[in-house]
Amino acid sequence: MKLASLTVLLVVLFWLGCGSSARALQAKAADAAARGANAALPVLVESYRHQGLTAIDAATTPAEAKASLAGVEAKWKPVWEAWKAVGIAHDGWAKVLESGGDEAAAFEAVRRAFCGLRSLPPAKDSLPQIPAIVCQESP
Repeated sequence: MKLASLTVLLVVLFWLGCGSSARALQAKAADAAARGANAALPVLVESYRHQGLTAIDAATTPAEAKASLAGVEAKWKPVWEAWKAVGIAHDGWAKVLESGGDEAAAFEAVRRAFCGLRSLPPAKDSLPQIPAIVCQESP
């Protein structure tokens, strides 16, 4: 996603010069989404790592350690799948912004993917809220 962020930034600069404010706003939103997700990744990885090490340290047998670690991996699997979905949706959005297409549909795909990732308990506190991407928060 870091490369896509830089690409979108270049697109923003191009469109700002051309006066296309709707595309410039979408490109700024795309850049904010990429920056927010990229900034959260080290926090997510460290939390995952810490939970895995804690599970192993708490185990009294190798079989218990393996089972505990499998539980951590199962808990985090949806996070990593959602992370991948955000990257795919964001790359698609960047391509639409660069070469044309259904910008609204591309934005909605990113919004759904980002909000899906943000709704997962391990990721919720790590991902920032992005004003351009409104997620329906559950009570």
